[in-house]
Amino acid sequence: MVRPPTVAAASTAVTHACRKDTHFGFLANRHRTEKLERARELLDIEPPEATDSSETWEERCQRLTGRDPTLCPECRQGRMICVEILRPQPEGIDSS
Repeated sequence: MVRPPTVAAASTAVTHACRKDTHFGFLANRHRTEKLERARELLDIEPPEATDSSETWEERCQRLTGRDPTLCPECRQGRMICVEILRPQPEGIDSS
């Protein structure tokens, strides 16, 4: 039986929206550590050095990119600070 296009599209949208993403293969959670160790052994590379857990995200970003993430992108003099964290609004609420 052929479904009407709207039913088929709705079915596909629901299937994709409700699907739980899982990983298979060598990066599956159950064996990830062992497989990464084996891959590093085969490629003859050293594991990455442990990160300093006392490093803040700002310090890490500056170390990796060479740019200060708190520096104002407009004037390049002032510092940006977090004033408020905006949470996602539930669907169906008109914010206009």
